[in-house]
Amino acid sequence: MGLFSLNQTIDTVMFREFFTQLFTLQSLNALIISIIAMTIPKIYNTVTNWLKSMPSNFKKLLRFYKLRYLRKIRKNRNNPYKINYEIAKAQNRFWLFIFMGLIQVILMILIKDFPKLSSLMIYIYLLPTLILEIIWLNQDSYVKDLIKYSKT
Repeated sequence: MGLFSLNQTIDTVMFREFFTQLFTLQSLNALIISIIAMTIPKIYNTVTNWLKSMPSNFKKLLRFYKLRYLRKIRKNRNNPYKINYEIAKAQNRFWLFIFMGLIQVILMILIKDFPKLSSLMIYIYLLPTLILEIIWLNQDSYVKDLIKYSKT
């Protein structure tokens, strides 16, 4: 009976240590992500102010890209088939983003040592999903602008 309680105590201690390490890793990642999320608006304001004070060549380049974007919208805003096509592209990119996220969640479950990976490896692992999210959000923004400026 004494041996059983000793094994039970060892298992309980190992269980507590495992969850303490896992909780600490998750807390550290959550803290890093929270700090990054809090600093994004400040970084955005700093970058936009810096870009406004840039030399005129850089401003011309930014105006060129914005003009090209607006010309693309102007060219396609009256074509309902093109608008529907762009909406379909946005929806397909959204579903691709969701599908990639589900695949990564399934792989996280299947990889037994996933909680033991370093934070950098986890971020590299999540990079394809983040890239697909940016592609989808870019297309979605274009579709919203296309609909906003359409005359129909």
